[in-house]
Amino acid sequence: MKNMNILDVDDLDIKLRRVLSSYGYTNLNEIQLKAMKYVKHVDSLLIVAPTGAGKTEAAFFPILNSLVKEGNAKPIYALYITPLRALNRDIFRRLKNIVNKLNYRMEIRHGDTPEKIRRRMALRPPHILITTPETLQFLLVGKRIREWLRNIQWIVVDELHEIMDNKRGLQLTLSLERLRDITYKKFKRIALSATISNPLEAAKYISGGTTYEIILLSKRKNYDIKVELVHPQEIKELKGEIFSQEFISRIYRIYRLAKNGGVLIFTNTRDTAEVLGNVLRNIFSLKVRVHHGSLSREERIEVEEEFKKGEIKAVIATSSLELGIDIGHINLVIQYSSPRQAIRLVQRVGRAGHKLSKVSRGIIIPLEIEDLIESTILARRARRGDLEEITYEENALDVLSHQIAGLVMTRREISLEDIHNLFSKAFPYKNLSFSELRNLVIFLDRLGIIRFDRINNIVRRGRRTLEYYFSSASTIPERSTFDVIDLASRRIIGKLDTYYIPFLESGKDIILSGRTWTIQHVDMDMGKVEVKMSNGNIGEPPIWIGEMLPVSWKTAREIGAFYRRVFEALTNENLAAKLREEYFLDKESFQEVFSLIKRQVEDIGSIPSDKNILVEYSDKMFIINTFLGTRGNNALSLLLAYALRGFYGSTVKFFSDPYRVLIVTSMNLDREKIETILTKGLKWAFNNYREAIRDSNAYNLKLIQVAQRMGIIEKGKIDSRDKNLVKYLRFMKNTPLDEEAIRETMVEYFNFRVVKDFIKKINSNKVSLTIVKRKNNKFSPISSLIFAKPSVKSDIIASRVPIPKVIEIVKKRLINSRVRLLCIHCLRWEITLPISYIREQGTLTCPICGSKALAIFPSYRDDILNTLRKWRKGEKLSNDEKRVVERARTSAALFISYGYKAALVLAGRGVGPITAKRILSLSKDENQLVKEVFEAETNYSRNRHFWTEN
Repeated sequence: MKNMNILDVDDLDIKLRRVLSSYGYTNLNEIQLKAMKYVKHVDSLLIVAPTGAGKTEAAFFPILNSLVKEGNAKPIYALYITPLRALNRDIFRRLKNIVNKLNYRMEIRHGDTPEKIRRRMALRPPHILITTPETLQFLLVGKRIREWLRNIQWIVVDELHEIMDNKRGLQLTLSLERLRDITYKKFKRIALSATISNPLEAAKYISGGTTYEIILLSKRKNYDIKVELVHPQEIKELKGEIFSQEFISRIYRIYRLAKNGGVLIFTNTRDTAEVLGNVLRNIFSLKVRVHHGSLSREERIEVEEEFKKGEIKAVIATSSLELGIDIGHINLVIQYSSPRQAIRLVQRVGRAGHKLSKVSRGIIIPLEIEDLIESTILARRARRGDLEEITYEENALDVLSHQIAGLVMTRREISLEDIHNLFSKAFPYKNLSFSELRNLVIFLDRLGIIRFDRINNIVRRGRRTLEYYFSSASTIPERSTFDVIDLASRRIIGKLDTYYIPFLESGKDIILSGRTWTIQHVDMDMGKVEVKMSNGNIGEPPIWIGEMLPVSWKTAREIGAFYRRVFEALTNENLAAKLREEYFLDKESFQEVFSLIKRQVEDIGSIPSDKNILVEYSDKMFIINTFLGTRGNNALSLLLAYALRGFYGSTVKFFSDPYRVLIVTSMNLDREKIETILTKGLKWAFNNYREAIRDSNAYNLKLIQVAQRMGIIEKGKIDSRDKNLVKYLRFMKNTPLDEEAIRETMVEYFNFRVVKDFIKKINSNKVSLTIVKRKNNKFSPISSLIFAKPSVKSDIIASRVPIPKVIEIVKKRLINSRVRLLCIHCLRWEITLPISYIREQGTLTCPICGSKALAIFPSYRDDILNTLRKWRKGEKLSNDEKRVVERARTSAALFISYGYKAALVLAGRGVGPITAKRILSLSKDENQLVKEVFEAETNYSRNRHFWTEN
């Protein structure tokens, strides 16, 4: 379908055509014309197209046309729902003048809307209201605004792909059924999405069982995506800097690409964005800003405006700028490290060359060899349009709980049959059984959220209905944060996770918004961190709790196939040339991959691939190469650990990446045990997967999050490290809380389907299984890649001994740290002291009994003494308590032997007594000691999210 001059589009009212033309809309494109045509005949419309295809206009023009033709339409006529407030602002800015010109009103309503405007809006609402899924929860129960919602004729859901795979999407599908229940007429639904691989499923998801049509762009967007491996080089003007040559070479390349402006740089984590922004600004003097969700709204708007005006050359962002927010023209998108998903890569690179007619240019800068390979496969899949499917959870009980509470707030009382009939129309709840709903309602009745008449199956308001509904409107997991405030301007710069606050003290330099700030004061009571601008270049990127994007099993499987194909091409130049051309690899990059496979073959004579499962084991450790993707290997590692505990009683640590699993056991391994675990143990563990999930930290986290959404624990009191809370919640086994926590854990973290297929292949010999014994934990080049996964924090500092300035910074921080000392001899004395005091005293003894056996713990630990008293009395201890006792005994022994130095080492983040013992025995002087602590902290930062000890 060709573009058409807007004045010739007969379907549009002549008045609307003239107004649109006066605002520069001279033509309607393919998807806009199709939207005008199809929306007449169906109830729901899904428009799937890349960024810049004019999807917003495709949704708005039919609504405006209907408004104009109807003449005196009553508000609220249309609801425009977006997942981000920034998108709200963007849509409003783009279209408000057109709506006003047509003599209609458009407004925004979200969580930050002042009460005065909300009251005015309830009395005189706009014809078009822009809002978010969370704010819709409040609109549905507002006495006045709810009456206006009865007039709704149109619903637009923007960026459907962004919420479809999480509970915000589930919440919205149920909210739309509640909205349909209160409207006088059936409204039309239009959903907008970036390119996705399963549009049919998405259309069903949002349609609520109504008739639907899908509009797909016939012309494919052109992407020019390159993967560029940057080789280390010495940059003369930076000689003497503390950064590693590998890191600074990559940043120098980014600087060269970005110095002419119009560049958007994406990273996968916020701390990476902060580091890059800080280095580009302070080392390379590039005008650059950082943009991510932990920065204040004002800060983000300022960044967007500066880029649009050309005042800065580049913006470094996380997913906060993936969506179609207008920040002006973008020439190039740079992805720092693998994007992890082809669908993310398409979305991000699509920001460059915003129009469909333009080629979107993107460059991926990988960090190491497997990052290069992963990026190469993802770039190929992006070019081919072979994207990950969007998956979603079905019958989520916590979301359903909240919607039931909202329903009884407006209905006063409702039969269980009516609730089931209403909510089962939402596609993700189409298979909701009546018995499952009834069990949930009984559970909510026990919590006081609703009252349930079991004889007549009638649901009514409970004593906690209102409080629960208004406090649990958001499905986004809550994390406590501290505001970071610039003392000079008193402006909030951003937020830091509460988890990170214990690592802060006055005088410490941190990076936020790409700039270095010196901490002046941490106010624990008010939840504030006060800072001032620092002139120094060295700062620490904060830690924000978050997950890396998962790599799909299809991508991982293709990497396994790629390894096999490179192996086959080792002795065939023509095959090698074809393979390099197929994957758009330059000669140097392909040679790096070629070299990896050659070294693998020379070392072990076998390569892991999609057709060969390679297992390497040493005394207490084994690595299994599987290519099951992030969630697949998460599930596999969980089941392997469960099987090892069940079959052999071994304690287990495990770590996984998308391509392999590493298991560390407390027992000695041999070939027979490995084969038994892979053939029999895995099958047994899979049959008991629910218990295995309950043993995981992922389940503990979800248990708390679901408990908050279901009103079991108060908002603002969520802490996944609170073991007493977890123990309390675990008493609710086999309740809807437990069922939902297991279900959400499975959807978000694990893929048991691919593990089931993996087990079948091993037991049916459909794949070859190669098991190799290794000595001294020395594994083959490909297996060893699990130890070399990059971390920006560890990567930016040179691997050589840090320069004296870095040692000085680390030493100062350690000496000013506080630790808790307690006498394990008499158990009657404990004290919290700065390490500087211990250093001055030279040695310390218990003032009560005179013993030097002083255990060392972090200052915030206040649960130690009671545990040690239980141990002394011979009472039964839990595994956690046993670990506390062991730490106390070991740290006390270290204090007897090393005194102040033992306290200094144990003050390091993540440094336990075992690591401390190694550091103390190896270090010749205090500087060497500090260096070893610093490296141990770096290793802890790199691995802390992934290691699980059972």
